[in-house]
Amino acid sequence: MQLRITSFSLLIVFLITIILGTVLANRLTDIIEIGSLYDSKRFLALLFIWFTVLFLCTTPHLKILSPTPNQGLFLLAIIACIISSLVLSEHPYWSGVELANMILLGIIFLCFYTITKVLTRLELVSYLFFFAVCFSALHFFVYLLYLGFSYLENGPTGISNLISGYDNVRFFNQLQVMIYPLLSLVVFFKSLHKYRKIAFILASLHCLALLQTEARGAVLSLFITFNLINYFSTHSSKKLFASFVTKSFAIGFVLWLGLIVVIPSIFFNATSVSLDTSSSGRLELWLYAVNSIFEQPWFGFGPMSFAWGEGRPIANAHLHNSLLQVLYEYGIPMFLVTLSLIFLYFKQALSQLSANHIVLESVLFSVLSAAIYSLFSGVIVMPFSQLLLIFLVAVGSYGRQYSDKRFITLGKGKKLMLCILTTILVGVVVSSFQHSELKKTQHPRVWIDGAIDF
Repeated sequence: MQLRITSFSLLIVFLITIILGTVLANRLTDIIEIGSLYDSKRFLALLFIWFTVLFLCTTPHLKILSPTPNQGLFLLAIIACIISSLVLSEHPYWSGVELANMILLGIIFLCFYTITKVLTRLELVSYLFFFAVCFSALHFFVYLLYLGFSYLENGPTGISNLISGYDNVRFFNQLQVMIYPLLSLVVFFKSLHKYRKIAFILASLHCLALLQTEARGAVLSLFITFNLINYFSTHSSKKLFASFVTKSFAIGFVLWLGLIVVIPSIFFNATSVSLDTSSSGRLELWLYAVNSIFEQPWFGFGPMSFAWGEGRPIANAHLHNSLLQVLYEYGIPMFLVTLSLIFLYFKQALSQLSANHIVLESVLFSVLSAAIYSLFSGVIVMPFSQLLLIFLVAVGSYGRQYSDKRFITLGKGKKLMLCILTTILVGVVVSSFQHSELKKTQHPRVWIDGAIDF
């Protein structure tokens, strides 16, 4: 019973954390005087992880999932490769900061799994839908206000003018590809059918925002994932799901055409719509990474090494491609292992859909959309997209049956060690804030100034 109370409390804190770090981020950043929306999100994410571990450790008889012996050996081999890459990197300290953040994400994954497994399916689904509605409603309330103000000021609506709480509109798009699919939960669960109109309106507004912000990669990711889910799913509500997605995009397109294209053109003789067919420098970055890896093919250049990569065609702090980031920073063997694990994960998930297994289609829709979008954007780099993706992957494990032997009971000693480890790791990441080696160029990686002097 105490674990259930703790779980519900932490899920509420998680929602508050996301809201504070997104739609309310401007106000929060002013209050804490960080100076950067991106950096305030990183501090919020670190604080949430630290608080979750400490609060969860107050629960008696706490059990966490452990790997099988074979999985344990495999994880040790991966960790050994990562540490080797770290040691061989040009800046081991910065590689250590990246590794510390990765371990924290692993810890919060175990926490999320522990939290969600004590919920009933209805409770979990209701929370996910409530989470998506709160996030969407607050964002689009502000979005529509800004749209109205832009009309009053007789000004065109640029791609970033209507979004509040983000240094870069792409950070919002990264969350959208994970939030939009959760609104489709109303299709699959009868208990949520009464909220279909609300979900449809919010989904249509998401589509409006995606088109208005010219998020080509996000739209493509959602389109590909929707077709995969629709193809493999054997759910009785499959047609309703297809109708929900296609109609929301159709209405979103009509809203975009009317509010963003027609009205500014007719009444203000101005429009910010432009068809961008360029790669925005991504192809040059990707070619640089592929060509460079042959210099150090086995262990790469080290975790976070692209932040100081010399001779980059564009001084961006990340590659806008998750797989090529693994290739450049960790080497060819780790790249192949990562690619294989991702393929097996989604192959198993999609096969379970076709077998009518207990799988939350909407959650898989979110995770797969984020995975595809990470090939064009910094989903695995940004603080809140990291946190939300880890949460959804943990939720995606809901319903899997594990033997009791897979769970380790944490006594007082182990809980203390976990709290100390988490505190140390958070301290390592925080120690790099406004470090003297960071360029003041606002190219984000761990922090908004993520490019490192070389």
